[in-house]
Amino acid sequence: MVLWLGSRSPRPSPRVCCSRPTRDAMPRTVQAAFDVFRADTVDLDPSQTEVARKSRDYLLTQLRELSGFQPSFPKFTGGRELFGSFARNTKIRPLDDIDIMPILDAAGLTLEWSGTTARIKVAQPTATLATWADDGYVNSRRVLNAIKGGLSTLSTYSNADLHRNLQAVTLKLSSYTWNFDLVPSISVLNAAGGTDYYLIPDGNGEWMKSDPRKAQALVTTTNQAHKGQLIPSLRLLKYWKHSKGFGGISSFAFETFCTTVFQGMFQHPNIHLAFGCFFDKAPSHVFVPWPDPAGFSGDLGSAIPHETKTLLQERLRSASEVANAAYRDESAGDHESSIAKWRAHLGNDFPAYG
Repeated sequence: MVLWLGSRSPRPSPRVCCSRPTRDAMPRTVQAAFDVFRADTVDLDPSQTEVARKSRDYLLTQLRELSGFQPSFPKFTGGRELFGSFARNTKIRPLDDIDIMPILDAAGLTLEWSGTTARIKVAQPTATLATWADDGYVNSRRVLNAIKGGLSTLSTYSNADLHRNLQAVTLKLSSYTWNFDLVPSISVLNAAGGTDYYLIPDGNGEWMKSDPRKAQALVTTTNQAHKGQLIPSLRLLKYWKHSKGFGGISSFAFETFCTTVFQGMFQHPNIHLAFGCFFDKAPSHVFVPWPDPAGFSGDLGSAIPHETKTLLQERLRSASEVANAAYRDESAGDHESSIAKWRAHLGNDFPAYG
C-alpha cells in the first residue's frame, strides 16, 4: 500500500454571487449563436467553478485534519483522486455535484480476492483501519459511516445534509448549490511502486476496483487529438441528451460513448461543426460495446435497455438531419435560417437570430 502526501488548501472565501446575466445581444452568425449558447446556458460559470474548487480543497484539508486528531475517524494519507465530470471539465449547468476520492491509509492491510470482489484483511493489529473490521476484514460500510459521523462533528458541516449511499458519503452544504460525493479509496501498488488501481466501497461492505485516471486520460488524449474541440463538444452533447430526455443513460456512459465516437472522427475547424458531425457518426456506434476506460466494467452500454438504445439511435439520426440542413444553410450564407433550425432542435435557450 502507498502513502500519498498532500498540501494544505486554503479556506474558501465567503460565498459570492456566481451567476452571470444572460446577454441581450442576439447573434447574426451560427458561430456566434453557439458561443452565446455555450457561455450562457451550457458551460459552468467560471466564477462559480472557482468557488467550487476552493470549497473542494478546503473540504480535503478538513478531512486530513480530522483524521489526524480524531481516533474514531478513518486515517487519510492526504492524497486524493478527483473524478467525475467536474474534474474532467465536462460538467454542464447546473453544478450539482463534485466527486472526490480521498485516499485512506492502508498500512497493515493485505488484499484478498473473491471473484471481482476485494476483501481487505487486517494483517497487523496496528493497522489504521482495524477499528472498522468485521471478522478481520475492513467493512467499507463501517468506514463510510465513520466518515459521515466525523464530518458531522465539525462546525463547518454540522448543519449540512449528510447521508451515506452505497459507495459514497454525500455532503450537502446550505451555502452552496452542489453536493460533495466522498468516495474513500485504497491505493494498490504495482511492481514499480506506483498506484496500479484503487479500491472503493462496493455497496455491500466489501471493495471493488476503480481507476478514474483512465477516464481522464481518454478524454484528455482525445481532446488533444481534436485540437481542444472534444471537451466543449461533450458539454453540448450532454445538454442535447438531457433535452431529449435520456435519463436511463448515465452521464458517464454517454460521455464515454461520445468520446469513443470522436476517436474515429476527423478534426473539424470549429466546435459547432464537430458537434454536428458527431450525429453523422454516432448512430452506427449505438449497438456496439461502450468500453469502460478503466477496463473493469466491460461494456458500459450493456445495462441500457434495447428500447432505450433504439430510441437513442433514432434521435441521433434525426439530429444528423437537422445538422446537415443547418450546415447547408450556413454554407450558403443563410445564417438566419441555420440558427432557426438549431434553435428548433435545441430549444428556446438557443439564441435567436438578431
